Amino acid sequence: MTTECDIRAAIEASRKELLDLGLRNPLLNYRTTRARGVLVTGENPAQVFDVLIRKGRRMSFLARPDKDNDDEENFLAQPEYDPPRQAANQGDNRLQTAESSTALQRRLLNTYRTANTLLEEQGVNTLFLALGMAVWHEADVSNIPHHAPLILVPVSISRDGVDRNFHIEYTGEEIGTNLSFVEKARTEFSIEVPGEIPGLTPNGVQDAEDLDIEAYFAAVAESFRDLARWSVDAGSVVLGFFSFSKFLMYRDLDPDQWLEMLEHGIIRSLFGSAGFSEPPSAIEDDEHLDERLSPEDVFHVVDADSSQALAIVDANSGRNLVIQGPPGTGKSQTITNIIAQAIAYNWKVLFVSEKMAALEVVKRRLDNIGLGDACLELHSHKTTKRAALDELRRTWDLGQPKSDGISETLQSLARVRDELNEYAKAVNEPVGASGVSPYTAYGELLRIKDQCGDDTLPRLTIDGGRLLDQSRL
Repeated sequence: MTTECDIRAAIEASRKELLDLGLRNPLLNYRTTRARGVLVTGENPAQVFDVLIRKGRRMSFLARPDKDNDDEENFLAQPEYDPPRQAANQGDNRLQTAESSTALQRRLLNTYRTANTLLEEQGVNTLFLALGMAVWHEADVSNIPHHAPLILVPVSISRDGVDRNFHIEYTGEEIGTNLSFVEKARTEFSIEVPGEIPGLTPNGVQDAEDLDIEAYFAAVAESFRDLARWSVDAGSVVLGFFSFSKFLMYRDLDPDQWLEMLEHGIIRSLFGSAGFSEPPSAIEDDEHLDERLSPEDVFHVVDADSSQALAIVDANSGRNLVIQGPPGTGKSQTITNIIAQAIAYNWKVLFVSEKMAALEVVKRRLDNIGLGDACLELHSHKTTKRAALDELRRTWDLGQPKSDGISETLQSLARVRDELNEYAKAVNEPVGASGVSPYTAYGELLRIKDQCGDDTLPRLTIDGGRLLDQSRL
């Protein structure tokens, strides 16, 4: 008998596998790579936050003008070179760097390509502008400082043409803190680093206008007051790639945050000793589907063979199941039909995939048959709050779908289906006592014609042919 404590322990073991608190995690030990990402110098994070987020402006990058181009070709240099400004922190739209023009352009180009590749393959934006860094040490005797970004602003990188400068722009997604570092400090150093930026509303809704990042830096520094070698670099600004989706999963799977999870049937089956015990399918594999399914109950919007139809029936009946098969066997078609059936029953469906291509295939199929408007895409550039709200508004304005004459169509479909089934049954049943079906006879005639090489065969009339047995035939 599996107890609640057993399930809790199993969940906790799985959660720890998601938690990456090692020094290879750039959220805990950030180091500028050779090829991508940009280290910004001489900027005030609060002013960058104001320009990028509150004012909603795009920001470009400035190379160091007195640094040579490493003897590389000029075509790699920053286009439209701007003269240096006289002083930093003026709140303009340009971010200073210590890179040469050539090196900066190479970094931005690699960053641009990597960001697009990750977005296309995973459907998740991992490019952030990190504001502020926590400088920490693993031990009192350690001489190696580690840097952990404090505030992560999701951004996109683009350019208006191949001969134009790269720009970054705030995507509108939620601005976050470094939850991995907060957990690292709590579990390994017993330090309670604040996980929220001052300015959040009481119900947790984020408004960039009210967020006070300088107050957050001060609060983090205050949490380090008993550690002389820990500090906050409140002037750090870095463009880099960070991913904390697994940590978000770790936090979501905390049983203390979701007590009902321990009683959920699927959770008990996954982590309990009994495993899954599903009821048998409502339709056996050898049953005739058309005798069990009426057109009014079937919403197959794309082709489905008998095995796919059985899977759809099982999914709609609430069975937990795994559908597997090699590429090209119709898995995406089956998912499309399952979603269509759920829409017909006014159910909600969450379709999740590790690869964005799988989402796009199913969404394209639903678009082609007119059900795309029932789906809200929450991946890639469509995850922004603005894009989601615009899509909800567009769908709301469409009004309720109309389905005039559907009952007559279903009746006609049932009639034609029954006629086809009767024909298929008739040609496969033996005629009288002959033991030969029309289907077999047709095949025999074709074989004889191929052997004789003659397209014409004499017609043979047998009186009382239906009474012929096998020997007389």
